[in-house]
Order: sequence, then structure tokens, then C-alpha cells
Amino acid sequence: MSTDRRDIEAGVSDYGTIISRWRIGLGRRWVNLSLASQASLAGGTMLVVALVLCALAMMSIVTENVITQRAATTALFVDSVVSPHLQELATTTLVSPETGAFLDDVMQQPAFISRFPYLDVWLSDGTIAYSNSHEIIGRRFPLPPGVKQALQGQVIASFTELGTEEHVGRNFKDDYSEIYIPVYLDKAGEVIGVAEIHELTAPLEEALLRSTILTCLAVLATASLVSAVLFSIVRHGSKTIELQKANLATRLRQSEALAAKYRKTREIARKASKSATEITDRYLRTLQADLHDGPVQLIALALLNLGSVRSTRLKEDRSKRLADIEEALSEALGEVRDIATGMTLPEIRDLDLGALIAKALLHSSAGGTKIVAEISVGEVRAPYPVNLCVYRFCQEGLSNALRHGVPGTTKMAATVIDGKIQVAISNRVRQNPDSAVARERFALGLDGLEARVTSFGGNFSFEKDTQQATLFMALEIVE
Repeated sequence: MSTDRRDIEAGVSDYGTIISRWRIGLGRRWVNLSLASQASLAGGTMLVVALVLCALAMMSIVTENVITQRAATTALFVDSVVSPHLQELATTTLVSPETGAFLDDVMQQPAFISRFPYLDVWLSDGTIAYSNSHEIIGRRFPLPPGVKQALQGQVIASFTELGTEEHVGRNFKDDYSEIYIPVYLDKAGEVIGVAEIHELTAPLEEALLRSTILTCLAVLATASLVSAVLFSIVRHGSKTIELQKANLATRLRQSEALAAKYRKTREIARKASKSATEITDRYLRTLQADLHDGPVQLIALALLNLGSVRSTRLKEDRSKRLADIEEALSEALGEVRDIATGMTLPEIRDLDLGALIAKALLHSSAGGTKIVAEISVGEVRAPYPVNLCVYRFCQEGLSNALRHGVPGTTKMAATVIDGKIQVAISNRVRQNPDSAVARERFALGLDGLEARVTSFGGNFSFEKDTQQATLFMALEIVE
């Protein structure tokens, strides 16, 4: 028993889970629809519901109006044709044979029988004073509600209740509309009876159907026109919202791209700052090593020789010692000048980019090494920091190419494209790198070059394989 209960509870839980997921999925699909689609679905559903309700209400109203109108028309007929011959009911309970024969003749006319097949005349006690169904004349039946209201002076119209006694006795199978019309006494205006006339429903139903269809079509046309106008407004608003949404999405992507670019630029700046610190430290250590290993030792040697000069007495020894001192000081002076030359650049502040690159080429090819150059930068001028960066790149790149590449294979190309100076230096790779020339003092190296170029927002790359090495730089020229 408990197992069955657990199975039932599990089934109910699974059903609840399915319904919940369906609702969530439906809600998500609804949210993902555009405003115009939501308005179309909701408005269309409401329009259908409104049309159905309107059709039902209009059918009821139209039915009542049509029946009332036809009842009024029939009442005029009865009042003008039948009532004058029923005045005798004020003193009798049944119509006379002459009156009955007249009424039978009237009801047998094709114009009447095709529309009004039955006519009954009621008295207030339920007696049938006349009927073209002769078998019920003189019989008494319970008063129908319509007869009771007609005895109060009202014209009543309703549909046939096939279960009433007077209808069962005549074996009525088809529905009729029943119109109850009070019969007045001419002199006193007193109701002396009620004429119940049965009308075929087919013409009435055709009139009702035609009126209902016309009414529904009018309501549909009006509702469609209003819905179209409202939908056009909503659609315009939906398009505006979608356009703004797309613009916001585009701006969001652009903002994200700018944020990513900012983060990348900040990382590059951080690396450049780190590289600059490392390069500065390497510069200082190189300067300290060069000063200590070169001029400092030579000056120390000169000082030692100077002490021996003071203690010697022979002229020849003193001259030799002085010559050694002079040679050591001269070599130390040369070392200091070389260090100073390596630390400073030539005057390039007022040079355009073409002259600046030519100066770097001239400096690098001073040793007689041939460099193939294609320079097409014209007389474009750049700020001094850009000049420094370009000159250092050319100087270091050519120096590396000449030291590590195959002699006579160094090429350099420099162009200005879309406001950017682009420089490429390439050479064939030396197959025996151990025979390379010793490194120059204060060389920047690839890391230093990359740090300099990227710190200005430029592009730097170095590609090398077993045959060729290419160094490339692209830097924005800020006027």
C-alpha cells in the first residue's frame, strides 16, 4: 500500500515538474518575442474572444429585436383581421360557427398558412375558444406564461415549448415561434381573450442569421480597423525599441572591445614599464662593468706606475714608466670617450624621417658593409620621441643584422602608409652563430626594442627560421 502511494506521489511530482518546466519554457519564449509579436498574439486572442462574446450578445439582442418586430407586425394583422370577429367572446366561451368558418378560411389562405400554420384563441380560464386544430376547441389547458402576460395587455413572443399539453396533444415535432396577442373589447378596451399564433421559424432563423452575420461582419471590420491602427503603432514602437536595443548591443560590444583594448594596452604599458626598468638597470650594470674593467683599471695601473716613477733614479726607467703611464691614460681616455659615444645619440631632433633613417644607415654601413635599402618616407616629420624610437630601432636592428647575419644580405625597407611609419629589416641567418662579432656596448636587444615600440602604441614583431630573420615595426606618426 505504501509502495503504491509512493509511486503515485512520484508520478504527481514528475507531472508537476513537467508542468513547471513547460511554464518556464513558455515564459521564456514569450519574453523573447518582440513587442509587435506579443501585441499580435495577445491582441488577436482578445479580438477572437471579443468577437465570440460580441456575436453571442448580438445574437441575443438581434433575436429579441427581430422577434419583437415580427410580433408587433403579427399583432397588427390579428388586431385588424381577427379581433373584430372575436368580440362575441365577451358573452360566450366559444366562437360561433360563422366566426369559426371565417377564421378557417383566413387560415387556409396560402399567404397565411405558409407562414402561420396554427391559430389558437384562449380565454382567461384556459379554455380554447377557437383553433384551426378543431380537436382542441373547447378544451381547457393550463395557461402558458405567454397567455398570462398577454391577458395583462402585453404582446409576447417566445419559442414553442413542445412539452406543454396542448402541443403534445397535436403531436408537435417542429419548433415554432409563438406570438400571444391580447384581444380587446371594442367599447370598454377590456382584454377578453388572447390570440396565440404559431409562426414557422425558418424565415425567422434566416432573418436572425442574416442580421447576426451582418452585425458580426460590421464588428469584425471595425475591430480589424482599430486593431490594424493599434498594431501599426505598436509595430513602429517595437521597431524603434529593437533598433535601440541593437544600437545598445552594438555599443555594448564596442565598449567591451574598448575595455579589452584598454586592458591590453595597460598590460603592454605595464610590460613596457617593467622592460624599461630592466633596461635601465642593465644599462647601469653595463656602464659600471665597462668603467670598472676599462678606464678604472687603466687609471689604477697609471697610479701604480706613477709610484714607481717617484722611486726610480735611472732616467731610462723613469722615461719607460712615464711612457707606460701615458699609454694607460690615453687608453682610459679612449674608453671613456667610447662609453660616452655609445650612450649618446647624434642630433636628430630637427631631421625628417627620411633623413633620420639615412643617418642610421650611414652610421651602420660606416664599416664598409653593404646594406640594400628601399626608403620611401619622403620628408615626413614626427615628434622627437618618435624620431628617437625610429632611430634606435634602425640602429639596433641593423647592428643585430650585421653582427648575426650573413655579410652582404642585410636589407631594409621603410614606408609611410596611412599615417604610420613601417620599417622592416631582414637578413639571411648565419649558419655558424658562434663566430658572431662581440656585442656592442649599451645595445637595447629585442626586448628593449619591443618595449620602446609598444610604449608608443606601435606594433613590433620578430620572425626567424633557419634561412632568414625579419624585424618589423609599425608606429603611428603624431603630427
